[in-house]
Amino acid sequence: MINIIKVFLSLFILSMPLTAYCAENELNKAQESREMSQISERYSQLLAQQNDVKDEIQKLKMDQQKFNNALGRQYDGFQADIKSLKRINESLHADIRSMHINYEEQTKNLQDRLEFSTKALFSAVFAIILVIIIGALYARKKFEGTNLLEKIIEQDTALVATLNKQIDTAQNIPKFGTQDIAEEGHTFPVRVGSEIYRMRKRIESMDENTKGLNALKNALNRLEDDLNKRGYIINDLSGSPYLDELTVKIANTIERDDLEKGSQIINRMIEPQLLFNGVVVGHGEVELAVGVK
Repeated sequence: MINIIKVFLSLFILSMPLTAYCAENELNKAQESREMSQISERYSQLLAQQNDVKDEIQKLKMDQQKFNNALGRQYDGFQADIKSLKRINESLHADIRSMHINYEEQTKNLQDRLEFSTKALFSAVFAIILVIIIGALYARKKFEGTNLLEKIIEQDTALVATLNKQIDTAQNIPKFGTQDIAEEGHTFPVRVGSEIYRMRKRIESMDENTKGLNALKNALNRLEDDLNKRGYIINDLSGSPYLDELTVKIANTIERDDLEKGSQIINRMIEPQLLFNGVVVGHGEVELAVGVK
């Protein structure tokens, strides 16, 4: 009995560690089961969270795709707007270039017109000043010329008066009808005839309104009448054909294409020819014209 008890005790003692082990093992299993349950629950939670995250990611992807699509449409719209702006910019540049060219042309035309107007104004002013100066010079010259002509007329009138007195008082001047007078006896009348001719040629270019001109003409007429009464005639051969028998002195010869070739005329008298009772006593001096056509 005791042995059985010992056996039981021994078995009990021996089984105690095993029991403890089994109990501990059961505890461990229970613990592991709880932990596994917790892990499984946590895993399930993580899977649920993962699914939620996946759903969220998918949603974000969809939103991103929508955003990308919208952004793409906006980008295309921007590209179209950029192209439109480029076309507008190019059109504006073309318009600006055209306006610049037109501006330069208008500016150049304006400058040309302004330069032309300025030149025309200066030309007009210069012309007016020039006309004033020329007018003043002409008036001065005319005034001086008039004074000079008047002085010449006064001197010629005085000379005519002196010649008249000398003719009236001269004792050696032949009288009308006298013949066989030596050539030196006609020296003074020849001089008077030359002065009359010279004065008449000079006053031909004078204005008829020149002061003293009519008085000089009348004095010359009286002087020539006095010579004529004494038998002297002033002979002007200007324009007459030249003949070899003429006793005039040829001072110079000119050519004229309005005359027949070889023809000769007296172009002008430098000194007049003076006749006394129809006889040449003053041969005269001429300019001869010869035809060359």
